[in-house]
Amino acid sequence: MRAMLQSGAIGQVRHCSYIFRSDYRGVLDRPWDWWADSQMGGGTLGAIGSHVIDSFSWVLGTEITSVLGMLSTHIKERPDKASGATSRSYV
Repeated sequence: MRAMLQSGAIGQVRHCSYIFRSDYRGVLDRPWDWWADSQMGGGTLGAIGSHVIDSFSWVLGTEITSVLGMLSTHIKERPDKASGATSRSYV
């Protein structure tokens, strides 16, 4: 894909979209952990956001000038890791 873009085979890219879905966080009874702790850079944005931007930059052969992120919490309640009690997201 990078070679095709660099050679001009598919034209100029004007927009890129990246959708990240992970079954790791899809388990309903999985306790809260660093993925949901904003103090630890939690969530998908903190975990892979920079890698997505870096990979787009590499594939496109350009500097990224604008980024828009839309995030949501699909499972809003999980067991607390320490107590086991159900609690709401704290991101």
